[in-house]
Amino acid sequence: MKGLPQRFWVLILLATGTVVLGTLGLLGRGLSGSSPDPGPGHFFDAVLEAISYLTLNGFNPIDPDTDGWGNLATWSIRAARVLALVFVITGISVLVDALLGEFGSWRFRWRAQGPFSPRRLDLVCGLAGPGLSFIHNTCLGDQGDNKHTLAIDAGPSTKAIDICQRMGVPLMVGDAGDASVLARLKLERIARVFVSTGSDDANLRIVFLLAEHTRSRNVSSTQSRMLCVVHLDDTVHHAPLLKALPPDHNLDLRIFNTESVTVRELYRLHPLDRFHDQSAPHPGSGVPPTGIHLVVVGDGAMADELLLQAQQLNVYEPSLSLRVDVLCRHPGQAADHWQSRHVCHPHRTYLESGGILLSPEAVWKSENVLPSIGFHPLPGAARAQIAWCETHCGQPGWTTTFVIALQDPNAAAASALGLVETLRTMRGQGVELWIYLRNGNLENVRRLFDAADIANGGEGWIRLFGDYLGECSRDLAVASQIEAAAQRVNLIYNLPPEARGAEFLADQAAATDFWHACDEAHRDSSRQAAAHAWIKQRIAARLDLQRELDHAVPSLREYVGNDPVKLLATVEHRRWCAQQLLAGMTPLLTHPTAATTGQWNADDLDIARAWFGSSEVKKSWQRRNRHADLMPFASLAHFNALDIHEAMGATMSLGDREQAKDVDLARLTHYITGGRAAAAE
Repeated sequence: MKGLPQRFWVLILLATGTVVLGTLGLLGRGLSGSSPDPGPGHFFDAVLEAISYLTLNGFNPIDPDTDGWGNLATWSIRAARVLALVFVITGISVLVDALLGEFGSWRFRWRAQGPFSPRRLDLVCGLAGPGLSFIHNTCLGDQGDNKHTLAIDAGPSTKAIDICQRMGVPLMVGDAGDASVLARLKLERIARVFVSTGSDDANLRIVFLLAEHTRSRNVSSTQSRMLCVVHLDDTVHHAPLLKALPPDHNLDLRIFNTESVTVRELYRLHPLDRFHDQSAPHPGSGVPPTGIHLVVVGDGAMADELLLQAQQLNVYEPSLSLRVDVLCRHPGQAADHWQSRHVCHPHRTYLESGGILLSPEAVWKSENVLPSIGFHPLPGAARAQIAWCETHCGQPGWTTTFVIALQDPNAAAASALGLVETLRTMRGQGVELWIYLRNGNLENVRRLFDAADIANGGEGWIRLFGDYLGECSRDLAVASQIEAAAQRVNLIYNLPPEARGAEFLADQAAATDFWHACDEAHRDSSRQAAAHAWIKQRIAARLDLQRELDHAVPSLREYVGNDPVKLLATVEHRRWCAQQLLAGMTPLLTHPTAATTGQWNADDLDIARAWFGSSEVKKSWQRRNRHADLMPFASLAHFNALDIHEAMGATMSLGDREQAKDVDLARLTHYITGGRAAAAE
């Protein structure tokens, strides 16, 4: 009885109420003389006769009674009749719903297991948040159609049921995290699984069940791997998931997060180094670009992601610095939160304005690997905002981007209205304003801005964006373009320098095999390098332009010379160091910036030899978040002095080999972004 659905309990209560009220009413009328006398006998006989009378004569007219007891009995019978009518209507609706539900369950099983079902199906586990969008977007031709889609949810909403019916997607009601429920599906026919239940714990449980299932799969061909796209609200769960999965699982796992996907697409479509914009400083404007200034207003999940990806993706020429400031109501708490997640900013300076400046180690600051981050109190009054902007923004050659990343869309709109007039005076200094509206109605906010006369009329420097930039699709979650580029990056990492020719690089099957052979941590590192390849193309275009200009930045000449690949290699190594440091990795050597190996102590020399001499030792250090390559690009050449490459069977010295990885990633940028092997020649 405990497991009965709620609708059956309603029917039971209605039936019980009908019998009780009807019986009491008829017994009352019998006692008052208004109904056939039950006669002598037991009370039980009277109850049976009353029920019989209600059944046979329940719809006959009721003669009104004048005395109090008979009147009460009459109203009791009327109430019983009303309940009986409700019972009949509810029973019919439950019966129809049960029949439709059984039809839907049969349809689901036929789609998943029937002899004519598609061989490659998409399974959407959970219809909360992005999951419902994955179903809704099937009508837009997003990665297949609804004939190849199944959905499962433990408690679908009315809206979710309606969308599945309209889209023609069979829906099963059940917990995908239950092994018995998944056992009812033919998972061998599932090509892609999109997990988005609304709970990180439930999502992780489903992924582990799928990983256990795929361990028994035959992976002789790449098509037999199951693509698993899982949505996690908290990025803290990313690393534990990657480490906890069984090493022999055959999932093609891709983790996505609302904030990370949104920010990645935002930076891709609207780069912070917007020197092509005529209103921003660029090489053709007479003022050489000096740096990028990012100002984030807010301290929520979106603000954290904007800070994190800005430091990983926005790594440019050594002459371009990145500066980051955060305006929030509680700068101390925001600084504590950042340091609790990222140990790479250990130094704290308290500012006179009440703010806090977090700084990295000196070597990473001087090499432009990581910027300092200033956390400042959010100025409320217009005069205070103007004073802050005049003090911290608008330096010649700097491109400034204000991003309002408040969690409340109404608060974000109000804050934008307050900042617009302040920033409008700085338009000639390369300032843009981006406004994040979380789950907000962009059209309503646009109308609000229109009323304030700031959204239109040439105000192209104001951008509004929402979660997933307005459309959450399966293609966006899968990130096919980045994934393909990441496989090419991983292929370059795994090939020795002498094998990185155009013919082998064009072998996509080899790239896929290398990809599935590496662990999830290396895949994630390759994805970051792939995302930055498009930034390198922008840098290369600027270098070509700067060679033609008389006012080219002098500091670039010592890096570029006649070989721009060297500069792009240093950029790639700085990007890699930033990614590793933000992920919690620390330098393996105690003196990574030493000018020569002669300045290394004996322990560092022994550790370096062990690192390169044994893969087990290397993995052991990596599990402890230590890496030998966390040093400036030029310092990698010092590994040549170890002179152990011949004993290892390598043809290149160790330092040259480590630098060659960055050089080839720079040289093969066009191959990474477009797959054109000819660029590798």
